Order: sequence, then C-alpha cells, then structure tokens
Amino acid sequence: MSVGETEEKYGTLIETVLTKYFKYPAFRDRQREVIISVLSGRDTFVLMPTGAGKSLCFQIPALVLPGVSIVVSPLIALMQDQVSALKSRKIPSEQYNSSISEKEKQRIIQDLKLKTPNTKLLYVTPEMIATEGFTYHLTSLHSRGLLGSFVIDESHCISKWGVGFRPQYRNLCVLKEKFPHVPVIALTASATKTVREDIVKSLSLKNPNVFIASFNRPNIKYFVRFKDLMPNLVNDIVETIRNLKSLLDGESSGKAKASKELEQFCGIVYSHKKSDCDALAERLRESKLSATAYHAGLSNENRKTVLSDWLSGKVKIVIATIAFGMGIDKADVRFVLHHTLSKSLEDFYQESGRAGRDGKAAVSIVYYGAEDRSLMDFLIDKTEEKSKKIHQEAFKGMVDYCLKASCRRQNLIEYFGEKNVKCNKTCDFCTDPGKVKNK
Repeated sequence: MSVGETEEKYGTLIETVLTKYFKYPAFRDRQREVIISVLSGRDTFVLMPTGAGKSLCFQIPALVLPGVSIVVSPLIALMQDQVSALKSRKIPSEQYNSSISEKEKQRIIQDLKLKTPNTKLLYVTPEMIATEGFTYHLTSLHSRGLLGSFVIDESHCISKWGVGFRPQYRNLCVLKEKFPHVPVIALTASATKTVREDIVKSLSLKNPNVFIASFNRPNIKYFVRFKDLMPNLVNDIVETIRNLKSLLDGESSGKAKASKELEQFCGIVYSHKKSDCDALAERLRESKLSATAYHAGLSNENRKTVLSDWLSGKVKIVIATIAFGMGIDKADVRFVLHHTLSKSLEDFYQESGRAGRDGKAAVSIVYYGAEDRSLMDFLIDKTEEKSKKIHQEAFKGMVDYCLKASCRRQNLIEYFGEKNVKCNKTCDFCTDPGKVKNK
C-alpha cells in the first residue's frame, strides 16, 4: 500500500487513537510519518532521541492493525514498566517471559488462540523469540492473519559494533526469514552510522524507510566538573542540587542567592557502585533533600516502591546505577548528574537525555575523575579480546567529551554524525572558554 493510500485509509483513525488512548492533541515531529510507514507494510528504522516519543510509533500501529504485535525488549524490568503503563491506559498488553507464572503464560497462550485475541501488544525477550514453542504460536497467528508487526526496541543491542551488544538479538534475523511480509520496526535512541547500518543488515530489513531525528537537545545545558580539583565532591553535588535554579536560569557557577525556602527539583544521579548510591542518598537526605537509592541490591518490591515514589513526585531525587530510567516516561526531570563516568558516549547521551523531556530547561553535569577513568580502563582491559577494542573506542568518546577544550554540545552531537549544531552558550565551554581551558 502506498503512503497516500495508507494516509487516506488510516489518517483519521490514528488521530482518534492518539487522543482516545494517549490524551495527546497532536503528533510530535515525525511520529505520524513513522506510523504511516508501518501501517503501509514497510520495514521501518527509527532513530529518535530519548523523550521524543518512539513508543507511540509502534503502539499506535499495534492498536490499528488486526491481531497482535510482538515487541522484543532487552530487559524484563523495562517490559514490566511499559506493560503497566499501557494497561493504565486501558490498552490490552501482556509480557511473556520468565518473570510470570505458568498459569499466566497459559492464560496468554489461550488468548492468542482465540479467533480475535484480546492482546494487542505482547512484550517478549529475544531469547523467547528463538524458542520452538513460541515460534509455533507466531506461526499460528500468522496463518490466521493475526500477526500485526514485529517491534525491535533498543535495536542497537543487535549490533556487534555497539557497547550494548546482546548476542541473542542476532537471532532476530529469523523473523524476516519466517514471516517476510510482516513489517518490522526497529527503534533506538542512540546509534552511530556504523551501528545503524549493522542494525538494518542484521535484521534483514527490506528496503526500509529510515527516520533519523536530530540528536540535539537544545534545552539541556551541559557541564563537566573535575573531581580532582574539588575539596569535597559530595558537598559540590549537594550544593549544585540545592542551587539548581541558578544553573537552569543560566548562571554557570551554580551559586544562588540566599533563599528562605529550598526549591527542590526532580532529578537523577548516576553512579556505578551500589555503596556510593546508598551513601549519596543518605548525604542528600541529611541536607534536607528528598532522595533515595535505586540499585540491584534492593528487593524487587523496594525498587518498585522507589520508582513509584519518584514518578509520583513523593521522592524528588534518585541516586541510581545505570539500569534506572530506561523506558520510563517522566517529563519533568530537571537534572541528570553523573557521579561516575558512563561507559560510552552512547550511554551518556541516553542517560543525560532523560532530563528535560518536557522541553523546559534542564542540566547535565559529569563529574570527571582520573581514578574513575583508570578503573574503567582496567575493567575494559579484562573484557573479551574480540570486544575489547569496541569498548575502548566507546569509552574514549566519553573521555574526549570531558577533556576536549571545545563545545560540549558539538562534541556530543558530532559523535553521532550530525553537523552544524549551535550551542548558544548552553555548555560550560561556550559560556566561559578560558575557565574550561585552564582546567
């Protein structure tokens, strides 16, 4: 079906679905184009920054197309969050993975066998796709014309050139082999040109429509601070958060005038170590800041409580390991601080991009330390030989971002191949080049 025919057939319907289920008055940026591409039956590759609304690009087609759309996601926690969010909007969706009981699995399978299944979006792991039993159910759906689309979320995981490489994702090429006429939509928030080409090739996408949005997030202000020059790192983090309004308002020092009442903003502080997360959270609470830790050392129930409290605004700040935030839709995050270095510029872009999704001013600060760099170099040196060079190059991008005496925004955006980005004095270098060079 041509784009024009698809637009004529589905144009009004997708707008109705947008307002009925998602309560948005209009589509953003290129969302509509992507949706029409999928509905026309074309394989589609989508690269949009964090917070640009990628999920709608496959959720709306799933609601419009007959049958069930299969969403492949790398993390069970991410599936749980997204399915929960969809169900809260009365959208029939399920997750089928090792976290659910056999009784639940049987309930879902019985639904898939119905003449008209209730489920519209079924979230699975790449490992599940490879099993003979699940393939049987996909084949059954397909034979009845009830396999709507395949969605490969976080598709950079398929690329051997990316630091987030997941070997199980490489098996997803079987989808086009077994179901050549079912459209595949691959989505990611960060991928270089090499990774993008590898995704398309690895999934065997047929002449896909490719949608690449700008990587630039003009509302985020970028700063790098140097741990080795600080008398007390934790004090700097505390004072930065307490005086965040001055940074949001454009004062590079982050020093605010005395105020009777502390204005607390929502934010995330990333750190590699669980012990550091706990210690930082305690120190922030001692400073009358609303903060808590989130990491793998907490029970599932405690992690759910932390996430719920943060999403609702009961807790303002989460100090977390890198797993926190993926796939979570919270618009009013005003700052993302990196207590330790990200493993790559791709990771940093996604993590810092969780700030300012509402389009209002937000702040990203990286705390660079020579000891952190040495530790990361040591850990990378212990990785498998075949992937070591990829990890070394990826981490070099992060180090260069911190150490280059030039515009932070341009360094970040040009890494992904985008040129001619204007900073307009929204990074520490462009605000005060001399000060940055002297460090």
